[in-house]
Amino acid sequence: MINILFTFFEKKLAHEAFERNLRRIPVSMQLRIRKYRWWQDAHCGLFGKMLLIEGLKKYGLGEGALKDIQYTQYNRPYLNEAIDFNISHSGNGVVCAIGRDCRVGIDIEEVKPIDIQDFKKQFTEQELSLMYNSEDTYQEFYKWWTKKEAIIKADGQGLGIPLKKINFQDPGRAEVKGQSWHIREIPLHGQYCCHLAFEGEGDMQVKTERYNMQ
Repeated sequence: MINILFTFFEKKLAHEAFERNLRRIPVSMQLRIRKYRWWQDAHCGLFGKMLLIEGLKKYGLGEGALKDIQYTQYNRPYLNEAIDFNISHSGNGVVCAIGRDCRVGIDIEEVKPIDIQDFKKQFTEQELSLMYNSEDTYQEFYKWWTKKEAIIKADGQGLGIPLKKINFQDPGRAEVKGQSWHIREIPLHGQYCCHLAFEGEGDMQVKTERYNMQ
């Protein structure tokens, strides 16, 4: 089972509500969030941790589990060998994926105009052709981009894996450096693209829940 928790926010939390929720997470995380210049970024950072807290409750873990988060040499956060998680945000959308006994990666992107030529080195000629010949070029671009980013985030090696080298064997599976990943589109909002990458069985059950933050 993979649990996906997400939220979208339209306005700034009242100061009291923001501070109350901020106190739920470790001080080190509070300090990083306070460094953000824009309130939207601070809210995304806070909401990501709040979604993680809610998700961990499903696995019998409380808020204190956030103190046990560590980081790999590639700066990928992890909790323990049994439970893996990944957080992503874009625009005013935040999403968190949590899986047991499987590595997970998730990426969400707000669909907006972009110069695809700036990213052509990250895609194969076939992928670029599909984008340019699509009825909605931007939507197609972000579908491919979130697929690749989800895989990169699940793998955890960051820029050590060139996006162009990801081999998509079919729409729902990809391989990179001998590791096979299942890919699933997660429909959350018409103006956003979101994909989940995970290892294990391809028919893994995925449960999606929306949370309202206040």
